[in-house]
Amino acid sequence: MDLFKDEESKIRYYNVYDKTLSQLKINYETFYIETTYGNTHIIHCGKNGKKKLIMLHCMGFSSIAWLENIKGLSNEFDIYCIDSVGEPGRTISYTNKIKFNDYMEWMTQLFDKMGLEQVNLVGWSFGGFLATGYAIYQPKRIKNLVVLSPASTVSPLSLNFYFNLFPALFSGKDEKIASFLKWMLCVKENSIISDEIFLPFYEGMKSFRGWATGTKLRVFTEKEFKCIIANYYLIIGNRDPIYRKGQHEKIIKKMNKYSSNINAELINGTHGFPWQQANEINQKIIKYLK
Repeated sequence: MDLFKDEESKIRYYNVYDKTLSQLKINYETFYIETTYGNTHIIHCGKNGKKKLIMLHCMGFSSIAWLENIKGLSNEFDIYCIDSVGEPGRTISYTNKIKFNDYMEWMTQLFDKMGLEQVNLVGWSFGGFLATGYAIYQPKRIKNLVVLSPASTVSPLSLNFYFNLFPALFSGKDEKIASFLKWMLCVKENSIISDEIFLPFYEGMKSFRGWATGTKLRVFTEKEFKCIIANYYLIIGNRDPIYRKGQHEKIIKKMNKYSSNINAELINGTHGFPWQQANEINQKIIKYLK
């Protein structure tokens, strides 16, 4: 299917993606794994022989979102950052009609072809939603799970999330995309966001047309969370605007009551804390997975 609005847009996006990835100052390689849903692009770095770590990115960012994290995690893990199907990135999706169960099957195909019987998984935002869903529906395949500000999953999204997302997603205008980012990161509207990590996001929001449809974000039930047998570490920021006001502490209390294998923590941060506070989050991930 045609993932971008035209060939020029696709080339421009790929150039920005590749240029941003080239800023990673550690050794890395990229490769593809064929699945029913798309030819999936993976960034591989870190130490061979170390514990394998699979990382699922937030919506619209591709694996570029993890650049600040994998710099600090690469000495401790053998890292695989996966560009999701139905999202901007270098994965070539074969359809945008991707239901929740399709995502679960896509992940199973990936892990099977990677020879991974059990995985250590980190997911941020939409990646956290997918990671949690997989731990529920394929509990024996997950060993340890770190979930960072998952989209929905543990609490309904705020209406302001949609009010800020839709103009950015459908207008294709830089100022609307920037406004959405600033809202997510809780920075002033007149601030300038200049980090190169955001350039592929801008290009993707303006030109990508292959967004997945058919998967509705939702809050998983207590019964579903009790299906998780993996160690589950949830971190959310106390200023994360995707959750409704006054819910952050309630989420943590609720999740810590669900099961003894769930460890939920509230930190000082926004929805962008994995990037904004990369060193702190890296240390938490390393400590938990060690």
